[in-house]
Amino acid sequence: MVFVIILYVGVNNIFVNKGWAIKKVPTGTVRLQAQSPTLTEDTKRAGCGIGTNGCIDNFRPYEKVSYCKQSELLYIKQLRCQRLDSFSNTWASPNSLRVATRFERTTENSVCNESASTTCPHMWKQIWSSNKTYAMGIEDYTVLIEHAIGESGVRSRNIPGSLVSKSGSLCDRPYININHSALKVENPPQEKCRVVTNQTYTCTRGDQSDCGFDVFNLGVLLEAGDEDDGGVAPLDEPMSEGGNEPYRYGGLTVELNVRYTNIPDGHFFTSKAFYTYEYDIRLIKGAKTSWTETIEVFDGTTKTRNVLKYRGVNIVATVGGVWYDFDPTTLLIQLTTSLTLFAIASTVVEVAMIHFMPLRGVYRSMKIRETADFSILSQQLSSFSKKAKAELTYSAIKKMLKQVDSTEIPVHHDESEDEDVETGSAGSSRASFELESNGEKKLEAGRPRNSWSSKKKGVAVKNPVARQ
Repeated sequence: MVFVIILYVGVNNIFVNKGWAIKKVPTGTVRLQAQSPTLTEDTKRAGCGIGTNGCIDNFRPYEKVSYCKQSELLYIKQLRCQRLDSFSNTWASPNSLRVATRFERTTENSVCNESASTTCPHMWKQIWSSNKTYAMGIEDYTVLIEHAIGESGVRSRNIPGSLVSKSGSLCDRPYININHSALKVENPPQEKCRVVTNQTYTCTRGDQSDCGFDVFNLGVLLEAGDEDDGGVAPLDEPMSEGGNEPYRYGGLTVELNVRYTNIPDGHFFTSKAFYTYEYDIRLIKGAKTSWTETIEVFDGTTKTRNVLKYRGVNIVATVGGVWYDFDPTTLLIQLTTSLTLFAIASTVVEVAMIHFMPLRGVYRSMKIRETADFSILSQQLSSFSKKAKAELTYSAIKKMLKQVDSTEIPVHHDESEDEDVETGSAGSSRASFELESNGEKKLEAGRPRNSWSSKKKGVAVKNPVARQ
């Protein structure tokens, strides 16, 4: 039983479940930034910074994109496509990034005379409207991710991380940098593989300010969170079963959860070498994702506004995980629990041995031993002065107990010595009693066994014993 308690408290609670530490959820912030596909003109390397020398756009041809009407390929709902760079087609804010997949524009004029006293039935009148259009190639947009938590020096630029993929088809892709040796995590229930984080493209050319941050293609992030794994890109899946509108048409929300920890699975103690994080992607496909942007223009005579309605991908980033800090109070609770369990185990074993085991009589006699009647000794000590009590030794107490346990030993009490006991001033400071030989005095009638008496100024004193 003691061995089981050691395994439960020492191994399971303290080591496996980190019972020596206090657990807290890290809090922090995430910066997201998107860039449309680019290519260096001389080396043909993908991912140069827009606006840098020798950097050109790298969109695919229309005829090779199935959702574009300019293509002859089949698609459930084709629209005309337009190439837009990241300055025109992305909106970044703290912990959020929006990328449009479809848009439409309308132009409206103000028809309400502000100087008129009458109420205007319509404030704006539409004078032009564009057709609904797909933004081309957003899966090829690259998303830069930078994040940090409140712990000192802990940020994505300084520690390694990985992207948890729930998609088997993404893991089988040969050109994706995959780490298949990663441990399984609790949430999501089953990971397929992990995509190793990359450095930003700008590290290879010119601008070094963004070096060391993570960068993924938007299409890779979407596929990593696709648990359906039907072989179809998430934006091309129909929004409803049997429907003809894909998520590219209606939009979707992506939850990007950054999970930090300082004790990864398989480790029991914290170290800066173990600091890590992982990206967990969850696609929220229940509702359409849309937003609107309005630009008003006044030329001195006419007020005009352009209304742009967008559908697309809305990435919402959160920071979480589990962070462990050593806490002596938490460890003390675990140790106190173990002591309590040891006491319970000892009590259970003792009760079983004394009341239920075949040799319970032997166990009981070894466990429970009869001692002297300490109430008699207490009566004797109450007659001693403080000084006499202070000078008593262990051998004197032992001798007094022996006399209490002995049979009918008559006692001669000398009054002069008794005064020494009370005052502590005559002759020796020790209290002494002189035993008479057996048979000189007998017990008074009616006295219980092991009880003696002597007279001192008419007061009976029970069981006086010899003093050293």
